Amino acid sequence: MSKISVNSNFKILLLLASLSFIGAQAQSAEPEITVSAELQAQLKAHASNDIPMRPLAGYTVVEEIDHKTNLSKIYVDSVAQLLLLENGLTGASSKTIYRSGAAQGVGRGMSVCGLITVLSESQSSTDTSSTSILPIGKLFIPFGIKSSVDFANRYRLTKLESSYPSLCNPSVGQEFNYKFLYELTMKTSGIFGGTKVFERSSYAKCKVGNESVPANKLHESLQGEALLVACEAEDQDGKKNSADYFFLKDSAYYLMTSRVDDWQRSKLSYTAIPYAAK
Repeated sequence: MSKISVNSNFKILLLLASLSFIGAQAQSAEPEITVSAELQAQLKAHASNDIPMRPLAGYTVVEEIDHKTNLSKIYVDSVAQLLLLENGLTGASSKTIYRSGAAQGVGRGMSVCGLITVLSESQSSTDTSSTSILPIGKLFIPFGIKSSVDFANRYRLTKLESSYPSLCNPSVGQEFNYKFLYELTMKTSGIFGGTKVFERSSYAKCKVGNESVPANKLHESLQGEALLVACEAEDQDGKKNSADYFFLKDSAYYLMTSRVDDWQRSKLSYTAIPYAAK
């Protein structure tokens, strides 16, 4: 991601300039990455206490990117598998491919109902033979993920403050804000390669729409109702961005539909959003 997004979802989504988390095959040689006990307690409070009526199994999405430095729009295809974890958070495993062939990658992460990334690892490659979507079930431990030796980027939430007690349960007309701190570890190769660790912060404020809308407005397969949520964020350097979401009530999950920053505008179109088998 290395812009800061309001979905802290993805910086899967966002620090890497895509909706999905991109990563490498898990190996036992690297220590697991986890969050502090204090943060774990906060995350439990924000996560849904009850199992959603219709949890999502995943999604496929096309992102249309209009960047100021490009002569034409760029299209990125992503597929993600989702898993509702016992701690109330959502695990994700994903694969992203640029249609231009410029890059692709696979990865995994953990989020607060799709809105705020808690942990993620990522690695991208131009060699399509080196990436494949990851099995999801055994990647996660309570409030942590099994780490990868060959990660290129690693994201870890370190602090979260919010004006709203449960970010996974927004209500009509609600306004809320949250501030988060995170640690970003980046590995590079080559003569000047190495590992660098950055600590960053961002502040976001969100507004929920004044009425519910049919969830099938986002995709015909969806049932129940959704809330439209618009968020604006600013990082520690004063850089701003915004994002729009569909919050699926029956799934207790945020799906991003667009995002904008100083350099680019992105529109996300979902081609499949299946529910998890009961």
